Amino acid sequence: MFLNIAIISIYILNIFFNTFVKTLKDSVMRNIFIATSVSIFLLTICSFLTLDKFSIILQLKNIPILQIQETKLGNIFLLLTTLVSIFVAIDIKTSIKEKTSLYINLLIATNIALRLCFLSKDILSFFVFFEFSIIPVFFMILLWGGKKKIIAAKQFLIYTIFGSSFILAAIIYLYAKTGSSLPLQIANSGAFAVIPENVKITLLCMMCIGFFVKIPTFPFHTWLPLAHVQAPTGGSMLLAGILIKLGGFGIIQYLLPIFTPQIHIIQNYAIIIGLISLIYGSFVAMGQTDVKKMIAYSSIAHMSYVVCGIFSLNENGINGAIFQMISHGIVSAGLFYMIGIVYSRSHTRDINAYGDLYTICPFYAKVFILLSMASVGLPGTIGFIGEIMTITSLSKISGIYTILLASGAILGATYMLHLCRKLLFGDKANFTNLELSSNEKINLYLLSALTIILGIYPKIILGLFA
Repeated sequence: MFLNIAIISIYILNIFFNTFVKTLKDSVMRNIFIATSVSIFLLTICSFLTLDKFSIILQLKNIPILQIQETKLGNIFLLLTTLVSIFVAIDIKTSIKEKTSLYINLLIATNIALRLCFLSKDILSFFVFFEFSIIPVFFMILLWGGKKKIIAAKQFLIYTIFGSSFILAAIIYLYAKTGSSLPLQIANSGAFAVIPENVKITLLCMMCIGFFVKIPTFPFHTWLPLAHVQAPTGGSMLLAGILIKLGGFGIIQYLLPIFTPQIHIIQNYAIIIGLISLIYGSFVAMGQTDVKKMIAYSSIAHMSYVVCGIFSLNENGINGAIFQMISHGIVSAGLFYMIGIVYSRSHTRDINAYGDLYTICPFYAKVFILLSMASVGLPGTIGFIGEIMTITSLSKISGIYTILLASGAILGATYMLHLCRKLLFGDKANFTNLELSSNEKINLYLLSALTIILGIYPKIILGLFA
């Protein structure tokens, strides 16, 4: 916990320098933020290894309001957060040309909120810090977004508040009845035991709706494609890499312990929603001509594996869901980053405007193919592990569920191979030269290494939590 306090202090110090030291050039601020991101990633690894269970509790008139404590699951997502943040920091030079200090400060504020989300011991703290995390992302879309940035920012905010209202209402009810917002205390309290079963199921459904908006699943998904398309590259990487993982994290960390008996009642409904999201997201992705929108819909499809894995309610499925969130965080952030590279040169996202990138820049094309294959779950890549674990977990419930979830790999291959063909091997070329900067090459090498190493030896990740 003391390392996390030090990390937050470093972030605040970085904001101070960006805001008050007026002589800092944009290039210096970018380099400081990259150095900060790398050092915080290393400190997070140290924090994970020590796993200090010291708690911080903020009380108001002897009533616990916010409770912070390190957990193994939370620290895993902190590692993912700090890793994606390095990619985002390196991207700033390419995608952000104005108001650099403000953009970096918003990224730092998002990172602080996400860190506190994953350190939250109780569901009220998690709720508060998640709501805080959407504010800087809202302004990133609003200030650096595309032509429809105002609509995208408003839709992002409205949908998030809509989902959060269900969670907040359920938290208030549980707190009023049990006097606690800690999952195990709620589940083991006598006051919770006497709550009628239909009320418990209603509360569970309300919270599931809130978390399904954040994942997002059908029919609560419509905010995500527009937000991705209009957000700057760094915003898309944060959304795909981290923010939509908060829904799955919240269900595992808070709902499973509180509603253990009741969750079996809604199990089939939740899995069906996940399967509908998978098939719907895949087919809509096939029809897209906007590259970012295609990757956005693919995210909806891939996060469906997370929903199905969690609600399989067996160890293999939940572990697979966690691994899928980690792999999707790396792969989807990488794909959005690579789309951002070509968009910064061509200023178009139309899939038909690209082509022959394999000839123009073979290294870029090879990495894009690698990430695309990881996206569809090719064996030997990071994307395979989570998908196969969640698919096999459903075999204990229903053969039909298993077949439908497995079909996601075929559907995913259809639109990702189409994307690769149009982007890398098509006849048209929007530009004749794609010279990658040293920073861009570093990011692509890191993404390639992670995709292959964690695909070949997944125990590096599975050993942390399985």
